[in-house]
Amino acid sequence: MHRFIALTLVALFVTAPAASAGPARVFGPDTAANAPAPGIRTSIATARFPAKRASQPAAAPAPHKNSIATKASAAFVIGMLGAVGGALVGASIGGAVGSSREYGGTYGAAIGVPVGTTLGAIAGWQLAR
Repeated sequence: MHRFIALTLVALFVTAPAASAGPARVFGPDTAANAPAPGIRTSIATARFPAKRASQPAAAPAPHKNSIATKASAAFVIGMLGAVGGALVGASIGGAVGSSREYGGTYGAAIGVPVGTTLGAIAGWQLAR
């Protein structure tokens, strides 16, 4: 791997000076290619701007409807986040309120996961309208 990186860097440093964006220079005393480029003041002075067209007000774009795949993807992602949130909320409520404290909120988490998934999926579908 180190050889590949070294070879890539050598190739980059060898070819980079040859790949310049400047104009090609021709060796010789009085050639047109060696003439200096005009300065910025000359470029600004000779700049031409066309007359503005009368613009028409743009029509309001039609509201974009998301595809079924986009809605399903949003429902899946937010449903998974809802599952995690439901598990956390269910575990905290189940552990504090549950009659069987020996499992530490496992039953609450087991109930919270499907509830959070369902609510998250519905919210994701509605948000992706």
